Amino acid sequence: MEEFRADRRRLIGAGMVAAAAGMAAACSSGAESKGSAAASWTPTADDQDSWLDKPGTRHRMAFDSVSGDGGAEALGYANNFIHVNQADYAINPD
Repeated sequence: MEEFRADRRRLIGAGMVAAAAGMAAACSSGAESKGSAAASWTPTADDQDSWLDKPGTRHRMAFDSVSGDGGAEALGYANNFIHVNQADYAINPD
């Protein structure tokens, strides 16, 4: 019985690996066909967002949750957000 479970798990695992490889191949082949269009795309700037480009401009963010477990996750997300801004963009949360 144990051999059957191990074989079944091995088969399912191999199927998942094959499916992931197939999805990766499909995604990469789609990106290659659109390569020049994807490389030249830039987002449009809205007039409402122009204040973000002014030096010294500050804004606030809110991290909300609906449960105690979500509260811990919101704190973790906020910590990650602050850490990445400090480490990668040299922005201090004064």
